[in-house]
Amino acid sequence: MSGPIGLDGFNSWYEGQEEIFSKLIEWYYGPKRFCGASIPTGSGKSVLAMALAKSLGGRSVILTATKGLQEQMMSDFSMSGLVNIKGMANYECMVEEVMVDKGPCHDLSTIERYVCDHRNAGLNQCHYYKAKDTAMKSNLVTTNYAYYMAMANLADGFGKSDLLIMDEGHQVFQTFESYLTTNIPVSELPKPLPINKPWSYVRDWAVEARHMVGGRVDNLVFQINSSRPGVQKRILNAGLERLRRYYADLGYMEESKWAWSVEVADSRLRATPLWPQEHAYRLVYKDTPKVMIMSAVLTKKTMNLLGVEDDQMEFIEAGSTYDPLNTRIRHIYTTRLTHKTPPEETLKIARRVDEIVAAHPNQKGIVFTVSYKRRDFLLRHCDTSRFMTHESDTVTSQVEKFRDTADGVLLSPVITTGWDFPGSDCEFIVIVKIPFIDTRSAVVRERGKDDNEWMPFQAMQTLIQSAGRGTRSKGDTCDVYVLDDNWGWFWKRYKKFAPDWFAERVRGSFAKLPA
Repeated sequence: MSGPIGLDGFNSWYEGQEEIFSKLIEWYYGPKRFCGASIPTGSGKSVLAMALAKSLGGRSVILTATKGLQEQMMSDFSMSGLVNIKGMANYECMVEEVMVDKGPCHDLSTIERYVCDHRNAGLNQCHYYKAKDTAMKSNLVTTNYAYYMAMANLADGFGKSDLLIMDEGHQVFQTFESYLTTNIPVSELPKPLPINKPWSYVRDWAVEARHMVGGRVDNLVFQINSSRPGVQKRILNAGLERLRRYYADLGYMEESKWAWSVEVADSRLRATPLWPQEHAYRLVYKDTPKVMIMSAVLTKKTMNLLGVEDDQMEFIEAGSTYDPLNTRIRHIYTTRLTHKTPPEETLKIARRVDEIVAAHPNQKGIVFTVSYKRRDFLLRHCDTSRFMTHESDTVTSQVEKFRDTADGVLLSPVITTGWDFPGSDCEFIVIVKIPFIDTRSAVVRERGKDDNEWMPFQAMQTLIQSAGRGTRSKGDTCDVYVLDDNWGWFWKRYKKFAPDWFAERVRGSFAKLPA
């Protein structure tokens, strides 16, 4: 049964929620198409999103960053009418022991003659097509960005919506970039390749390359139409599928006003848009009349990077209901870290980490190392026996082992977002270095040249996410230590990229650990 806020299982507003909800309603019926909602952890972003969608009566689609977050949404709100749709690879075929994307109705060698009774609209028993049909008819739908963009741009669309809600807004720039980045074998492309060339040259080359790939698509279609069903036809259809994707990818390059970064590695050309937001309207926003983008760390800069200018949006920044003293962020003078810092100076970091770990007996903590290289340095030079760590392929298993310890200290360069460590799971955090983005990538360097605040902005976002891993509810307490002496100028210059609730937690710089 629905509670006063219109959602089953939610009988009252959290502290401060009703005020935020009123502002969201005011935005929805106002003139601005976009809303940026900066809603910190503990304020119930998901509840607010669902309450808004449910109260409006039209069709609302809620996008999440991962399938795991979709499942969390369904766990909380399926009783309120929310339905879920994912890609074919997540549903079992009813004909063969494979997932739907590998089923006989998608067998490229037999697709012309195989008709699946379970797929027919009349029966609609196929798990995937049933879920898809339900989602297309529903007024409350959640899916992930990857599926939504694929459906909206490569398949038969996702239907009209009155409201699009985009969760984890701080990750959407990377989502756009990932979707648009093309990776094509150089053997499929005209020579010479446009390496280290001005954008006008690259765009003209993309026009030529797309024309060339388009010709190959036409030739392959002719061959397929002339072939009998079987293995050869399956191979030809698989090749056609790849070429059509290349053709679409090159189309984005051809239509771009802003430059792309082009690199070649392992005999493949990788092209990445410097500023993917110019394609945001085509990829996601489309003709949806109202779009809300939300995140705990959303800023106006985030919205600008998603193609939304200040005069196009209402920006709502909610305060945190958590006591800022429960997450005290302190810079402890140690040393300034750069790629040029000598080993004898870096050793000061190891000694300081030892000191902090010793100051927190019988408590679990996380040390964010930024890179595996710095992780390895600390493993070699710190004296504590409480360390745990992981490799890139053992993150999940090692995190679970860490949760089961009484006083473990987890060294990690990667769990800065998407992981929660509530209560005693994490009571202190050490941020070894200001997490500036790796500049070895050409696209990162070129973005830095275009916008000298882009890299500091990304560093601040990662810093905020890292510092918040241990404070997931109102009663959580977690001390946060920043050891990199670059903090002084970085915080002074770029605290404008931090939400007010984060700034309230910053205690200042200290020569030694507080007692």
